Parts: sequence; structure tokens; C-alpha cells
Amino acid sequence: MPLRTVAVACFLCLVGGGAWAINKCVGEDGRISFQDAPCRGAGGAIEVRPASGFARPAPVPASAASDAAPGAAAPAAGKKKLSFEEWDRKTYLENRGIRDANADIENHNARCDAMRRKLANEKRSYRDNLTGAVLANSDAKEMEALATECASRLRELTNVRDRMEDELQRLREKERASK
Repeated sequence: MPLRTVAVACFLCLVGGGAWAINKCVGEDGRISFQDAPCRGAGGAIEVRPASGFARPAPVPASAASDAAPGAAAPAAGKKKLSFEEWDRKTYLENRGIRDANADIENHNARCDAMRRKLANEKRSYRDNLTGAVLANSDAKEMEALATECASRLRELTNVRDRMEDELQRLREKERASK
């Protein structure tokens, strides 16, 4: 009998409990975190309800419903908002994508410069004899190949960055147009 009472009490707690208290806290660095314990700094308790399995539309306030003209279209009709994927891509490009592309270009230029300096230093160390002349000629060809390779890769990296910037511009324009 006591086991049955405990089971019924647990069931009622789960079904009838309704909500749990969760604290939304803002740290010193501005980061938001959620925890069971009360916040030390800024923040407060929020109410979290278990999912019911059905999403209900938010009720329209009476004042907002009466303000709209009868038969009027929704304010955003005809305007395309960014989809989640577009918004996610825009956010990535703004916060990371273009910055990483610029860093790739800078790293590439630094590697090419380091390789050029290395070859130039080797060339200076050759003596004025037949062996030195052969090695200098070999290094000259290697420097030409390096210059071609570096220029080609730089064009590729720049094109990637430029395409990202164009894409970001289009997404920003689409977002502005939807407002």
C-alpha cells in the first residue's frame, strides 16, 4: 500500500507540477548561463514548463487586433525574411568567415615571404665558382616557381574572401529589405 501511494505521489508531481525554477544568470564577462542555484550577480529566475508536444500560437492582444484595418494584409507580406540557414550563414560570415579568410591570406603571404627570404639567404651564401653558379641558377628557377605558386594561391584565397563578402552583402540587403 505505501508503495502505491508513493507511485501516485510521484506521478502527480510529474504531471501536475507544471514548472521548474531555472535561473538565468549574467556573468561578469557578459555571458549568459542557466543554472538551478540562484545567481551570484545579475539575473533572476525564469519559469520553464515541460513540453506539451503541441505548439500553440501566442494570443494576439485585443488592442493590436482592433488597431488593424479589416482586410489588411500582414505587415511583412511580400517581404522575404531571412531563413534560419541564411541568418546562420550571415552570422558566420560576419563573425568568423571573412575574418578567417583574411587570416588565411595573411598567413599565406607570410609563408611565401619566409620562403623567399630563405631562398635569398641561400643564394647569398654561394661562392663565386661553378658550383655556386649552378646552385644560384637552380635557386632562381625555384624562386620563379615559388612566385607563380604564391600568386596563384593568393588569387584563390582572395576570390574565396571576395565571394564571402559579396554573399554577406546580399544577405544584409535582403535582411534590410525585410524590415
